[in-house]
Parts: sequence; C-alpha cells; structure tokens
Amino acid sequence: METGVPIQLTLRWNTSADAVAYHLQVSENQDFTMLTFHLKDIHGTSREVAKLAYSTTYHWRVNAMNSQGTSDWSEKWSFNTVLAAPQLTSPLNKRNRCSHERGIGLEII
Repeated sequence: METGVPIQLTLRWNTSADAVAYHLQVSENQDFTMLTFHLKDIHGTSREVAKLAYSTTYHWRVNAMNSQGTSDWSEKWSFNTVLAAPQLTSPLNKRNRCSHERGIGLEII
C-alpha cells in the first residue's frame, strides 16, 4: 500500500481491450459497501479525485464497459493519504504588536 498520498490525486489504470468506458469506485472500506466516489462512463484510463480526507486509507477499483456488457472489477488497490499539516494559532499573522514575555527591554543612555 502506498502511503503519504496527497488528498487530491489522479488514479490511473491500463487499457482493457475493446473497452469504450470505465467505472471507478473509491471507498474507505475494503468491501466497497460505502462509496466515497462512484464515477461512471469515464472515457480514458485516468481520473482525478479530490477532497479526500487526511490520514485515511482508501481502496479503489475499475471495470470496463462496451456494447457487449461490463467486465468484472479489477483487483483492488489501496493507498493512505498524507497527514494534515498543523494549524498555526499564535501569534496572529502580520500582527503589529510584539509580546515581551521574556522581560527584554531597552534603556536609553
């Protein structure tokens, strides 16, 4: 399983002979009972997915379609998204005043 994957990425797969379109499923659970994405009629062998959650394991698979029907699902692949960056809280950005918590001062001579 690949780790440290960005929360916006492009999933890619190989062409299936005679396919005219693909279905893509992305899920947080391995049995795909709750889908994060279910994208149909993808023309091409890649698709960008975005707004994934941080520090989350996802599973994905594709199948192919043509006028004869739909293929079985591909093997399942998994990845884990990157850890969220910490949020800064203090001091406020571009704040004009500075705290002198360490008792530093100036004496004019």
